[in-house]
Amino acid sequence: MNGIKTTLCVSLSLLCILISTVAHAVGPYVDNADGTITDEGTGLMWQQTDDGIRRNWEDACQACEELELAGYNDWRAPRVDELRSIIDYNSYLPAMDLIFSVESDWTLFWSGSDYANGTVNAWQVYFYDGSVSTGTKTSRSYIRCVRSGPFWSLDPLDNLVINSEEVAEDIRTGAKWQREDDGVKRTWEDACQYCENLVLDGESGWRIPEIEELASIVDYTKYNPSISVDIFENTQSLWYWSGSSDADETDSAWYIDFYNGTIKSFTKSGEYHVRCILAEKTDSETELPSSGNAPEIRMPFSVEPSIIEAGAGQEVTFLVSVYDPDGADDIESVVLKHALLDSILGEDGVEMTLVEPLASDTPFISTYQYKTTLLSGLSPQNYIVDVVALDSSGLQAVETTNFSVIQKRRATIENKESFSEKVQNRFENQTLEISVNVGQGMFGTRSSITSTRLSSSLSSGLLRADTPVTPGAEKCGDCYVEVMIYRPDKTLYNIEPYIVCDSENITIENAESGEWTYETTSHCASSLDVEIETRGADTAVLTGTVKDSITGKSVSGARVQWNLGGETFSSENGYFSTVVVAGEGLVTTSLANYQTNLKAKVLLGSGETKKILISIVPEESSCIKAPDKPIVELIASPMTYPDPDLQPFAAGVVDSNLVFSALFPPYDQNVNIYLGITTDVPGLSSYLFLFDSNNLLAPMAGTPVAWREVKEACQWLQEEKFLSIPLELLPKGKYTFYSLVTAEPDGMPTFEIRYFSLDL
Repeated sequence: MNGIKTTLCVSLSLLCILISTVAHAVGPYVDNADGTITDEGTGLMWQQTDDGIRRNWEDACQACEELELAGYNDWRAPRVDELRSIIDYNSYLPAMDLIFSVESDWTLFWSGSDYANGTVNAWQVYFYDGSVSTGTKTSRSYIRCVRSGPFWSLDPLDNLVINSEEVAEDIRTGAKWQREDDGVKRTWEDACQYCENLVLDGESGWRIPEIEELASIVDYTKYNPSISVDIFENTQSLWYWSGSSDADETDSAWYIDFYNGTIKSFTKSGEYHVRCILAEKTDSETELPSSGNAPEIRMPFSVEPSIIEAGAGQEVTFLVSVYDPDGADDIESVVLKHALLDSILGEDGVEMTLVEPLASDTPFISTYQYKTTLLSGLSPQNYIVDVVALDSSGLQAVETTNFSVIQKRRATIENKESFSEKVQNRFENQTLEISVNVGQGMFGTRSSITSTRLSSSLSSGLLRADTPVTPGAEKCGDCYVEVMIYRPDKTLYNIEPYIVCDSENITIENAESGEWTYETTSHCASSLDVEIETRGADTAVLTGTVKDSITGKSVSGARVQWNLGGETFSSENGYFSTVVVAGEGLVTTSLANYQTNLKAKVLLGSGETKKILISIVPEESSCIKAPDKPIVELIASPMTYPDPDLQPFAAGVVDSNLVFSALFPPYDQNVNIYLGITTDVPGLSSYLFLFDSNNLLAPMAGTPVAWREVKEACQWLQEEKFLSIPLELLPKGKYTFYSLVTAEPDGMPTFEIRYFSLDL
């Protein structure tokens, strides 16, 4: 572990040519009907379908050199800029024109380009969404080979010229660039506004660049920063916004990390730098009838009323707003559905009705509603419904909302008279909250119930029967009621009766499913009004998506179970949602031909809706080779959530907490995994803090303590949010996070270290 803080040397592989990207026209594509595709915009000929084999980087490059296809034998691994040129950021799964096909899946594909900051890593493109990042060359990805060459210049200085101190120009496209940004970090919307208001060299009309435009000025032969500093002075080695929204998550947008050229997306509320461009958008950006952008369901997705009385015949309205970047008229259907409500909505759900015509000022947003009357048959508990919006391209969005059903019983009873109330609890282990109110004149003609509680001033008109007082009833004065509660097996829940003077709240935790019975008896000489209300409580909503950890594709039919109570199955798009008992518990996800996924120590607060991503691993998935030499890799653009190929250990700020999570791939040997932290905070800078097997941090003393000992080869290790620390508890400073994997813990002659830093 003493070698953790290693200075990485800079080198370039001799196998790959000098690379640097500039803007170029991509497409149209021509299917040559011989297994190849020609991009007429770049002059490149592509292998139409990969061979479906995952290889390490060297083997992937070799496979292209040995490829013979369509009478050609000069195939090669594509440069990263070439591979990036066939990304379609207007779509996802895949982010690529479907003239290309796969024998594998739309995940990671190798480029032939080294990472400029050392020869341990090479560049990859993730065709699920269009991300561009580095991966360790020993990891395995797919390869799509290319031949011939581009006819655009490889040197940005051939195309970019300095017009003035403020402006540079791409002489081939005519686009003008802001040479030096103002150094201010902004949200995506503020960045767009900044560019719109910018005036340089007396010219207005600037805008935020699209992701393809921003990528055109990346120089992958450089890092820290990965750009020509002669043209673009004082460029921050940090993240810069593009104007392109993420087709999969429209509340996120694409950015480029100019430390090394990584391309990823992040929520638009994040704050990054921006470099503005003065250029016309291309026809393909403005005239396509559908960009393939997925719709988005805008919150709140509401239910009115949010609390519904069972059997009362109430009219209930479900209301939702749907945003579609291709225009509101691109939405084909909005369907309301959930298995628990099949008796009302039907197995296929019910189509919602458009209630607001398209307005000129909101051409992308439309409102839909569905009205129904919920009849008897719903037990008191929290219910959820899903809404699915489908557009003309077949892309969809899914969201979940919830509402409560309560059960009320009102009765007027005489002295010594009893009445029984039966409540069907269909949700095992939920909490039943029972509210008992007694009084006179509670059930008048008023539309709303205003209870007149019994008090010492009122009790003079209510004479207690001349019978012995139940122990504990002395507090009530002259009038009270007794409540006895019976479990579904007819045994008494309470040994002594509950005494109600005017109101009482009774809580039954971890209530068994089945029919509960309340028996209420009056001990008042005069008639008495009694109201009993029952509701389910201490539940939460668990929702998310199940995906194949290898392909990244959504998985349907997976059983998602919550050990405290509640389960469901993933739908055709991998989405799931269910009401569960609140608390700290375990999520178990299982499906035939997949390894069971366990997520431990998941915390769900009462009333909380929590989204989680579950990755399940095919039983036949192959293993990767355990480290066989010392490897140290800096992760220049750390992610908040882990990726087994790029960053298996992640730490990030989520809701004002520093959250740790991990997803380590299956190694072909038993391995030990170590997780550690260092910081420059005074008084702590001399320590290396390690996580132990209980996720506790302690300074290393003597032999390093493993976070996990994986004692079975080819076993995935996923730990979502295994620790969360409020930021307010952490001293401000720079923190560096490390993961170390080794199959030889004694002396550690071989290992793989990945590390990244965050300013907190």
